[in-house]
Amino acid sequence: MGYLNDRTARTIVPDPERFSLVRRMWEYMLTGRYTGAKICRIANGEWGFRTRRTRHTGGARLHTSTLYSAFANPFYYGLIERRVEGQPQTFAGAHPPMVTEAEFWQVQK
Repeated sequence: MGYLNDRTARTIVPDPERFSLVRRMWEYMLTGRYTGAKICRIANGEWGFRTRRTRHTGGARLHTSTLYSAFANPFYYGLIERRVEGQPQTFAGAHPPMVTEAEFWQVQK
């Protein structure tokens, strides 16, 4: 959410339609005054946020569980988690991070 796969360059790039909206969701959560459910209501209702359309799916409203999954994903501060030979490994991503590591951990609290 907020990023796209650039298949030709084989990299991840910010989604021009959603990156700033997802960043704003992080900013709301960082204030400590909003719950995930409240942020979803604002994003879906006031901002008109919808998931990216693909051939078979998309265009749906954001679900609270999806938002909480994003808030718990270190991808947003620049890490990529993969399984290598059955073992979880973490790598620095080449994509531009949406939040700082400090902001990520503040939201985790």
